[in-house]
Amino acid sequence: MKINPILAIDSYKLAHITMYPENITGTYLNLTPRSIRHFKKLIPAQFKYDNKIVAVGMQMAIQDIVDTFTDEFFSKPLEQTLEIYTDTIRPFIGFDEDSETKIVAEITKLHNLGYLPLEIKALPEGSLIPVQTPVMTIKFSENGFAWLQGYLETYISQNTWKTITIATVARLYRKILEFWAEKTCDNNDHITWQGHCFADRGMSGTEDATKMGIAHATQFEGSDSVHAAYAAKHIYGFKSPLFAASVPATEHQIMQLGINESSERDTILRLIKQYPIGVMSVVCDTEDYWNTLTNILPSLKEEILARTPNSLGLAKFVVRPDSGDPVDVICGTNPHYEGTTLTEQPFHTPEMKGSIEILWDIFGGTINSKGYKVLNPRVGLIYGDSITPERAYEICKRLEAKGFASSNVVLGIGSYAYNYHTRDTFGMAIKCTAAWDDKGNLIETQKVVKTDSGKKSAKGLLHVSSDFVTTDSVTPEVEATGMLQTIYKDNKKTFETDFEAIRARARN
Repeated sequence: MKINPILAIDSYKLAHITMYPENITGTYLNLTPRSIRHFKKLIPAQFKYDNKIVAVGMQMAIQDIVDTFTDEFFSKPLEQTLEIYTDTIRPFIGFDEDSETKIVAEITKLHNLGYLPLEIKALPEGSLIPVQTPVMTIKFSENGFAWLQGYLETYISQNTWKTITIATVARLYRKILEFWAEKTCDNNDHITWQGHCFADRGMSGTEDATKMGIAHATQFEGSDSVHAAYAAKHIYGFKSPLFAASVPATEHQIMQLGINESSERDTILRLIKQYPIGVMSVVCDTEDYWNTLTNILPSLKEEILARTPNSLGLAKFVVRPDSGDPVDVICGTNPHYEGTTLTEQPFHTPEMKGSIEILWDIFGGTINSKGYKVLNPRVGLIYGDSITPERAYEICKRLEAKGFASSNVVLGIGSYAYNYHTRDTFGMAIKCTAAWDDKGNLIETQKVVKTDSGKKSAKGLLHVSSDFVTTDSVTPEVEATGMLQTIYKDNKKTFETDFEAIRARARN
């Protein structure tokens, strides 16, 4: 759906065009995550997180804004643009003809200029920052458009907060997996593939899913988001062929149709023969999951172990359960599990034993240098149904208690994990902290709320040091330095195009 971006606003922005004092020629705004208290609720109680926020997606948002203004506003005939604009805004300004005349005059002046007269600065993409650090500043670059910076608040906010939020949530998953890898694995080589993006279909449209996919990719390379890979190449100039990857995988309709034709065993065997090389994932709970694990897979052991490695040396049959409590399905429901250790009581049912233990019994494996069991490289397991950070932590914890390395499982991170957030997760807000008058004087402003000290804004011009310490009320000379770097000015973009560098920063 295409929309004229001059209309992508909250309605009260319309009247703001007429409300600024006449002597104000430009303003200075910043986008800042103000709070982390809602995000803290996601962090498992026993896990220590450094509370860093991943600043990413700013240039993607600006690219979208600039391109959309070019295509849907500046390149359209003025008469056509104004007809659509005035027809749309009238109910939102109370059918006030005087206000409409003044507003249309400003929109006409902008259209005649032919570009957005702004200077936008941002932190290096992937920066890890503490709360209350500005990630972007928006400043006028030409006198006479003081209204424009605040007018774009809605558009900029809705195109930035979620990318930053999801990248930070993805980093929480990564840190949990790194924590357990440190305890139970020989190395971290598996981490980049251990968190796999399953969230595409649950996002609010393709643009939303694209931003999500790029945010996820700052932390992991396992992903089903094809269009995010496409966007990364075109927005971030990603050069490597491996931005993200997945494997051939079935879903329930594939299995159901196969079962209708023959049986689940025959369907799995047919797929093994059809995809004999590399990694293949098969959903195994279309009928009776525990029967599939304990009867069908043992009967196909020879075929599974005979898989041919691909160019990366991988040849794995991946089991995918898709229902039930993921912690219990993966780790078992042994009633003697007390959270720290397992007793010597015997297992009585597959459900009590759990998937990883069953796969070990069938296919075996090795013991790593830290004394934990690692499944035969020809088999694996992925689970992607409602894997919250708490569940990810608990899965790894219970595997460790059972003597298994955390690398034995891949976790699908889906729309439940990435969609249940709002702008308030990090209190993302755009606030004006400075302005200039027609004599060139700098005017410092500040929002101070007595009923909520957390909403107190910075003051004046801002500077962010190399260690992400923010100083407000600085001089223009100091503001020109620091980590906030110009990414757009007067229709010229200076974007970073090295996504590997972005990843390196975001994964610290």
